[in-house]
Amino acid sequence: MNILIIHNYYKIRGGEDIVFENEVDALKKSSSVKVVSFCVNNRETEGGFFHKLAYLYKILSGNRKLKNEIVKIIKDNNIGIVHIHNVFPLITPFIYRSLKKHTKVKIVQTIHNFRFVCPSGLLFRDGKICRVCLENKNFRECVLSGCYRKSKLFSALYSFLIEKSRKSLRSDIDCYLALTDFTASILAEAGFPKYKIKVRGNCLPDIKNTVRDEGEYYLFIGRISPEKGVENAVKAFAALPECKLVIAGTGESESRLKEKYAAYENILFFGFADDAAKERLLSHAKAVIVPSIWYENFPMVIIEAFRHGIPVISNNWGAVKGIVSDNVNGLLFGKENDTDEKRAENIAESVRLFESDASVRERLGDNARQTFLNKMESGKSIAGLIRIYEELENDS
Repeated sequence: MNILIIHNYYKIRGGEDIVFENEVDALKKSSSVKVVSFCVNNRETEGGFFHKLAYLYKILSGNRKLKNEIVKIIKDNNIGIVHIHNVFPLITPFIYRSLKKHTKVKIVQTIHNFRFVCPSGLLFRDGKICRVCLENKNFRECVLSGCYRKSKLFSALYSFLIEKSRKSLRSDIDCYLALTDFTASILAEAGFPKYKIKVRGNCLPDIKNTVRDEGEYYLFIGRISPEKGVENAVKAFAALPECKLVIAGTGESESRLKEKYAAYENILFFGFADDAAKERLLSHAKAVIVPSIWYENFPMVIIEAFRHGIPVISNNWGAVKGIVSDNVNGLLFGKENDTDEKRAENIAESVRLFESDASVRERLGDNARQTFLNKMESGKSIAGLIRIYEELENDS
C-alpha cells in the first residue's frame, strides 16, 4: 500500500509539524506501507512586496503548478491513499477537488484545528469562545472583525479559500481524522458527513528509561498568547508563593506578563524551549498546567507530560476533557463560562489539592504514564492508522 503524506509547514514550528514528522517516521518503519512525503513551508512567502503579491496570486488561483506536481508524484509512485495534515495557505484547499478530478486516490484529512469551520482555526475571539461562524455557516463576522491575525485582509483571504471549497471539503475528503470526540462533534455540527469521521488522537514514540522525580515546579509549555490562558495560571501562582511556576514558550503576551509579574520570585519565564530543553523541564516537573480558555484540540504537551508520568491540571471542558480524566491522570477544573478571576482561583485550588497529598501525586502520575502506554504510544497508534488506510483502500 503506497501512501502520500502532505503538509504545509507553519512559519513558527508547532504541534502539527511535529505530528506530521512523527507519523512519517513511524510509518516508514512499517513493512506494510510505502510512504512518500510532500511538504511546503510558509517561510517561502517571506520577502518584498512583489514577492508576497506573487504568492497571493498563486494562492488565489489554486497554485496550479504545485497541484500538478502533487498529481505527478501520485501517478509516478502508484499512490492509493493521500493523507493531508495542513493545506493553508500555500497548498490551498483546492487540492482536494484536483486530486479527485485527476487521480483515483482516497483522501484522509487530519483535523488539527477548527479552520474548516472558523478561518482563525480557534473558535475564539475577543478573549472568549466564539461560535458565530459555526452557527451562521458563513464567515461574514470573521472578515468584519478581522479574526485571523487581527487582519481583515488575512481573514478575507482564508474565508474566501474555505468558502470557495465548502462543497469539496465535504464531498472530496473520504475520511476526517478528528483528534478527539469533541472535535468530531464540532465537525458533525458544521454539516460534515458523520460516517466519514473517525476519532484518532495524536501520539509519540516512548522514551526508554523514563525517570520521574518528586518534582520541583509546575510547568506550562506552549505559546504565550491570550487563548492559552497563561495569565490565569500566573495569577494563580502569584497567590501561591510557596509553589513555583515555570513558563516555557514565547508569544505576544510574554513581554507584558514578564513585566507585570517581575516581582514574583516563584514565577519564572524560561523562554523558548527546544525538544531537549522540554524533556529536561518535564523530567523535574510536578505537574503540567494547561490553562487554555479556547477549546483546544489535542495539545502535544499533554502527551509529552503523560509520557514522563506527569499529571496534567487543566480545564473541565472542550477537547481536553476527553483526554485528561479528573482525579485519574490529572485534575480538571471549572466551567466554560467562568470568569478569568474564577479560572485563576480554580487553578490555585487544584494546585493546593495536588500539594496536599503525596499519594495523590504518585497515583495520578502512574495513571498518566499508563494512559500514554495504552493510548498514545506510536506503535499502537500507527497500527490503528494503517488499519484505517486499509479499510479505505478495500472500500474502493
